Amino acid sequence: MSDLYTQLPIVNKGTGAGGANTNYYGKKFEEKTNNEQRLLEAGYIKTCITHKSKKTYIYVLIKTYETKTIVFVLQNGLKMYMKNKYNIDLFRCPDEAYIIEYNNGRKVIKILEKKRAK
Repeated sequence: MSDLYTQLPIVNKGTGAGGANTNYYGKKFEEKTNNEQRLLEAGYIKTCITHKSKKTYIYVLIKTYETKTIVFVLQNGLKMYMKNKYNIDLFRCPDEAYIIEYNNGRKVIKILEKKRAK
């Protein structure tokens, strides 16, 4: 019986277990499901928080309500926002995040990590 198990190859191709194009298709999926345009249409304001280089900058989308302010960030935006506003160093870059800052001082971070599955 043990000979049977040693002779069968493990095949991951086509199973959704990753591979050469994982990042390519993952990035396409992230772009397709990006909430930025919907939030801009809902009244969020695009605000630059830092210049990464002469051609690239990091921005956030912000909307203020009566009892809270919601900040939407993409990937590196969360790291930059947390460093600039709270002097907190993060080492992860989620696909999207919402930082909800209540007027009473409470803070909530909602992280969206997108995965495409077949």
